[in-house]
Amino acid sequence: IYANGDIVVSNSFTPSNSSSVGEIARIGMKMVVPKGYENLVYYGRGPQENYIDRKTGAKLGIYKDTVTNAFSSKYTRPQENGNKTDVRWTALTNGENGKGIMVVAADKMETSALHYRAEDINNVWK
Repeated sequence: IYANGDIVVSNSFTPSNSSSVGEIARIGMKMVVPKGYENLVYYGRGPQENYIDRKTGAKLGIYKDTVTNAFSSKYTRPQENGNKTDVRWTALTNGENGKGIMVVAADKMETSALHYRAEDINNVWK
């Protein structure tokens, strides 16, 4: 954490036994943001949700959305959704004074912002 407010985060992953790992679906981090942080702006693929296996139909650009709107209820079975790929930066701010958090990737990242945890959505039908 720097005096100017920057927080630099670096992740690395080394499996203890690479022969037993198999395919790794996701490595990353999760953050919980206080209520009220609803405004989302990002530079990446959009405006619709997109994933690594179906991202070419989403154009690269700067998009504005809300966390509420990013959650899709169009699926028959509730499931994780709202992902964005090839994101260079994303900002999540509150509606009162524009304060919030901005995350900038060293290269590219995938992001989503939801009012629900993915495991809570996926466990609805268990």
